[in-house]
Amino acid sequence: MKANNFADSIAQGENAGDDPIWEAAFRKAYPDLANITRTNGTPSFMPAQAAGIDWTLHLSSGQNVRVDRKARSKSYPDFALETHHVYASGRRSNSPGWMCKSLLIDVLAYGFMPERRVYLLPWLTLRGVWLERKAEWWRLARAKRFGFSLCKAWNSRGEYWTHNLCVPRDTLLESIRDAMVVDVPEAA
Repeated sequence: MKANNFADSIAQGENAGDDPIWEAAFRKAYPDLANITRTNGTPSFMPAQAAGIDWTLHLSSGQNVRVDRKARSKSYPDFALETHHVYASGRRSNSPGWMCKSLLIDVLAYGFMPERRVYLLPWLTLRGVWLERKAEWWRLARAKRFGFSLCKAWNSRGEYWTHNLCVPRDTLLESIRDAMVVDVPEAA
């Protein structure tokens, strides 16, 4: 299993949150975007942050789009889906990662910073795909087959390992696309 330094990843991710790529991506995807409220890093927004909300996009129609942001500092061929945390001390029980939580978001904005590319993944569809296919994806990742893998990162601030299941980009995007088309058989 590949291991990374979580503190470095977090620092790069926090810096990436200030990158203008995010607003540019949101404005391109949502032409009627009126305003953006950033919730991460602000104590008054801690409940929103706990629910996974980094930004709320306010559209001119009055609709709000809640966004969680994930940034990767390198161009990987996969999406690292955070599955769980394992605490080294044993003082705390292990906890689920963001992929295994029912977050109150509409979109997961997943950016590959060197490419200047942001994927706006519909959260409920992504969660449905995860729940349907996670057993198969775990099996493929453990066997290191078809581009699936496992990786983890050490978080020295919290003294825990963050574990990720890495799903090839094309596989995840095709799975989301397939889940968005529902064929309903005629009633008997």
